[in-house]
Amino acid sequence: MEKRTRHTWKRNNVVLAFLLGVYILLIFIFSNNYSIKDISFTSNSSINISIKKDLIGKSIHMINIDQVVGSYLLDPNIEKVRVEKIYPDELYITIDKYVNLALITDLRTNTPMYSKLYKNGDIVEVDLSELKKKDLNGNSIIIENGPLALNIYGEFVNYFLLLNSTDEFIITNFVLVGDSLTGSIGDLLIDFVNPKNLGKKASAVYQRIKEPCLSKSLIIDLDELLKEVIVICNI
Repeated sequence: MEKRTRHTWKRNNVVLAFLLGVYILLIFIFSNNYSIKDISFTSNSSINISIKKDLIGKSIHMINIDQVVGSYLLDPNIEKVRVEKIYPDELYITIDKYVNLALITDLRTNTPMYSKLYKNGDIVEVDLSELKKKDLNGNSIIIENGPLALNIYGEFVNYFLLLNSTDEFIITNFVLVGDSLTGSIGDLLIDFVNPKNLGKKASAVYQRIKEPCLSKSLIIDLDELLKEVIVICNI
C-alpha cells in the first residue's frame, strides 16, 4: 500500500511538473514582452505594408520565417530575402532586389511596351509611369522588329555584367532590327552585326574604349572558324 501511494505521489508530481512547464512555456511564448512591436526593412517593397499588418502584435516565437520569405519571393523584382529575429520583440528583414541591367523598349506593337532586364535573365514589364530617371538614362535595348532569338536576353546579360564588372559607368544603347544589332556608347557607334557572343564582344568594346579608333565608328564581329572577335575601325 505504501509503495502504491509513493508511486502515485511521484506520478502526480511528474504530471504537475509537466503542466507547470507547459504553463511557463505558454507564458514565455505568448507574453506581451515577446509580441512583435517593430519591423525594419532594408529596401522598399509593396509587400512591406502587408507584412507589418500581419506580423505586428504576433509572438516572435510563432513567426514562420519560410512563409515570410516566400511572400517576398512572389515579387519577380526580388532575388533574396533574409529574416532575422531580434529578441524580444523586433524583426529585421533584408531585401535584395535583382540588379536592373537595362530598359527594354519593344516597338513591335501599336503601343510601345517597356520592360526591365534583370541579371538573372528575367524581363519584367513595367508601365511608363513607373520608370525612374535612372532607368531612362541607363543601358537600353530598343527592339524595332522581327522575332527574338532563343536566349537573346541571356546574351545581353552577359554583355552588361562583363562591362559593369570593369566599368559601371559605361552605358550602352542597343537597337535590334531583326537579327541585326547596333549600339552606341556616347558618340561611339558600334555595329555588333548580330546579338551573338555578346560576352566576348563586350571585352572587345572595353579594349577599344581604352584604345579608341581614330573614327567614331567600328564593327565588332566573331570569326566563326577561329572563335575570335574581330574589330574593324571604320575609316
